[in-house]
Amino acid sequence: MSEPDQIASFDDQPKDRLQRQVVYVPPTPDAIDHYAYAVCKQLGQGDDEQRRNTAFVREFASFMKVVVRITAKHLNKGADVCQTNP
Repeated sequence: MSEPDQIASFDDQPKDRLQRQVVYVPPTPDAIDHYAYAVCKQLGQGDDEQRRNTAFVREFASFMKVVVRITAKHLNKGADVCQTNP
C-alpha cells in the first residue's frame, strides 16, 4: 500500500488561492420594509393598523434602503465604512 494522501492545510496553500473576492449585496427592499415595520412597532410607532402605514414607517424604510445601498457599495470598494476617525 502507498502512503496515505495528506490533506493540505491552509499553511500549505499559496496565499493568492486563499484570497476571495467578497461581493456585498444589500437586503431586498421587501426585507427592509419588514425590518422598518418591526423597528417602528417595537418603538411604539405601529400599535394599530393606521399607525403602521404612516409616512414615518415608509420614510424610515426609504432611509434604510439608501443606507444599505451606500454601505454595500463602500464595502465592495474595500472601504472601511465603520471608520470613526477621518
